[in-house]
Amino acid sequence: MRHILIFTVFFFTFMCASILISTPIFPGSLFTNLFSNSQLAEYSLYLTAIINGLAYSLLFGCVFVWVSKKLVQD
Repeated sequence: MRHILIFTVFFFTFMCASILISTPIFPGSLFTNLFSNSQLAEYSLYLTAIINGLAYSLLFGCVFVWVSKKLVQD
């Protein structure tokens, strides 16, 4: 249950940060280039924010699980 909470907090943190920061952040910046000529171009800001939120929350979620398992083993 803690892992879902950590994932959700980091997802919304990085999603909001991606919307508020005007500079494209990796990996969402790759998808901005892909969506630039399609009908999804007007939603590219929100799509990149969701992609950044998912990528970074999965990364920090995995780090959290790894560190918590290391602390329990020691």
